[in-house]
Parts: sequence; C-alpha cells; structure tokens
Amino acid sequence: MIPKLSAVITLDPWLTFLAQWLSPRQVTHVGANLLSIDQSILNGVELLVIDADPAKIDQVQRQLPGRHFQFFPHIVAERTGPIVWYQASNSAESGLLAIDQLQRYWQNIKTVEVQPKHAFALDDVYATLATQPCWLWVDCFPALFILQGARNALAQANVVLARVDIAQAGAPAECSLAAVQAFMQTQGYVLAGVQPERHPSIGTALFFRNFAQLVEEAQTALTAANLAKDAMEKHAEALAKQAHDALGKIAKLEEEHTRLLAEHDAEAHAKATVLAAKNVEIESQQQLLQQELYRAEVQIELIKDLLLREPGL
Repeated sequence: MIPKLSAVITLDPWLTFLAQWLSPRQVTHVGANLLSIDQSILNGVELLVIDADPAKIDQVQRQLPGRHFQFFPHIVAERTGPIVWYQASNSAESGLLAIDQLQRYWQNIKTVEVQPKHAFALDDVYATLATQPCWLWVDCFPALFILQGARNALAQANVVLARVDIAQAGAPAECSLAAVQAFMQTQGYVLAGVQPERHPSIGTALFFRNFAQLVEEAQTALTAANLAKDAMEKHAEALAKQAHDALGKIAKLEEEHTRLLAEHDAEAHAKATVLAAKNVEIESQQQLLQQELYRAEVQIELIKDLLLREPGL
C-alpha cells in the first residue's frame, strides 16, 4: 500500500514502500545514529557511515553487530577545505553550527571548544571511495550545507532523508525545512513529509526523486534530440548534394582536361611528323650536296692531271 503524502509521516512504512521500488543498493548515513533506521532495510546493501568522531565506529558496531559497513571518520560540509568546528557539551550535537544557534532547542547546551578543522564535500568522498549513493540520510545539522556538497551524488540517488528544523520561525536558514525543501526541489526531489523527533521543533524530512519531472525532462530531451537529428539529416542532405555537384564539376573538368590533352597530343604528333619530314628532306639535300661536292673534287683532279700532262708545263 502506498503511504499518504502528509506534513507529518511515520518513516518506517514509507521506507519499506520505497525500498520495494527504489532499491537501496547503497545507503550512506551521515551522523552515525543507525538506531533510527529499520534494520531490515539495510540487509544486503552496501553501507557507508560517516561521522566526524572516529570513536563512533564502536557505536556503529554495537548497533549493527556482525554487519559489514564502511566507516569514513571525517567532517562533511558544503565544500572540501577548512571549516570551523563547534564542540558542544552534548557531543552528539557538535558540528558546523555555532552552539548558540542550538540553544533554541536545548537551552543548557554549551560550547566546549571551537576548532579549525578540515572537511570534505560528499561528492569528493564518493569520488575517493569510488561509490555513489542510492539512499542518502543526513542525520545531523546543518543538512543544507551537507546536501549542497553532494549535487553529483543527488543526481544518482533516489531517496534522501535530512534532519531539519520544522518550527520554521527563527530557525537557522541552513537547518530549516523550507530551505532544505527548496534546494531539494532544484535537484529534482519532492517532499513526502516529516517525522518529528522527540524535540517537537526537529524532524526527519523524507524526499524522493520526482519521477514525473524526470519523465518530462526526458521527453523534453528526446524532443530536442529529435529536432537535432532532423537538423543533422537536413544538413547531411545538403552536404551530400554539394558533394554530388562537386563530383559532377570534377568529372566535367577531368573530361575537358582529357580532351585538351588529346588535342595537345595530336598537335604535337602532327608537328613531330612535319619536323621528321623536314629532317628527311634536309638529310637528302645534304647527301646531294655531298655528292655534287665529290664530283666537283673529282673533276678538279682530272683537270689537274690534264694540265700537268701538256708539254711545257
């Protein structure tokens, strides 16, 4: 049975329902308070637990006896880099928020220490660990900052839970349900509802991917792709026509070139024939001249002989 969307919900029926349709193959839990999760949902899934306190691994092992999980003992924030860490008298509420902002919930909570520390954006954590979440549970304040550091992960996930301020009036902006909901809408998620904690101003908001929006976006993308395909086909047809015309022109140029070469060869052959004939004629004339010259030389020799034989010479 599909649970009803409402302002106040009970998480377990929703999570059981969503697990049937949006398999939590990988669950990331920020805050190391796994008692809030129905353990049956975690069966057979890859589990990543993130908490700033390395000692919390012992708590998780007690909560999940014999269960394999990956533990990342670091602070997560909007971006990777230096941050200010506020240590609270209630260590479970230590974090990125100044402790005086938490006194609207717990009047006696005090600041123990303020320290500069290093934080990681969730997207960088996933890149380092080579994994991506299907479900992401940010079980601490300020959820907005942490989610803003997980934009790539949100594009892969289907279900997100976030600890929020549901009183709204006077709530820190980075903790308020309105701010978290507005951000999640930009990432393609809808709000199912909120389960209040023991403190009436704090609750866990449940978001799941807006598949209607995804279908609409996919249809828009498909329409754009079809338009682009039509444009590409028309462009290809135009290019094919240009290529055909160019090939026709090339064929005509080659034909003209062949004709000119043939004419040039014929003209050259004719000239060569005439030149050869003239050469033959010249050679013949040269032979005649040589013969005439020889006869003249012979006659001169005869005349010389006759003159030499006359007396008195």
